Amino acid sequence: MKTRLLVMVGMMISTTIFAQQSTRASRKSDNSGYERMKRELALSEKQYASVKDIDFKYSRKRGEEKSKFDGTRFEERETMRSLRLEREREMRKVFTPAQNKKWDECRALKKDKHRFAKRNGARKAHHHKHFRQEKRGGRDVRG
Repeated sequence: MKTRLLVMVGMMISTTIFAQQSTRASRKSDNSGYERMKRELALSEKQYASVKDIDFKYSRKRGEEKSKFDGTRFEERETMRSLRLEREREMRKVFTPAQNKKWDECRALKKDKHRFAKRNGARKAHHHKHFRQEKRGGRDVRG
């Protein structure tokens, strides 16, 4: 009995440790997004540094706004939206016209992927509900 308990505790601990290590490994350095942007938009070193500076500046501004915000959720969303648009305008000044076009294409692809994932998740939830009803004899029993 004690041996089983020790094995179970050991398995739980090892699972927790493994999960923590995998999340750390999946989180690459903070520069991974910048590196991808640099590669996909073919940014020069000067543009790359400017983009990082702009992003850092607006990241700090967002943090300051969130910490002092006491309004409604709608007001907070609008404030964050305006900061995002300001950041985007500054970044567009750094990019060449070709880079701006490429950036728009990349963002559109990302938006489509997000939209598809959301839609796909909704289908899974619907399927799960349907399956649950069949299993319980047609009744929708929550739980």
